[in-house]
Amino acid sequence: MSLLLLFKGDVPQHWRSLKADGLEVRGLGEGLPPLEGRFVVVVGDRELAERLGVAYMDEAEAEDFYRFLIQRLSSSS
Repeated sequence: MSLLLLFKGDVPQHWRSLKADGLEVRGLGEGLPPLEGRFVVVVGDRELAERLGVAYMDEAEAEDFYRFLIQRLSSSS
């Protein structure tokens, strides 16, 4: 299963540069990709997440998750 993070605004550059198998990051301005077969998290738009029936994170939670991913990726190298 893959993880799709949909940012309300533009995707922060540090997220775009993060390369991890199964992770895709997109901004909502890029359009809504297919959601089926993915774990989807909307960042910064709770109402959209509720309408889509997917998970939600605010921007601060997303940054905490980013730091967690960086730590896990660096320890697995």
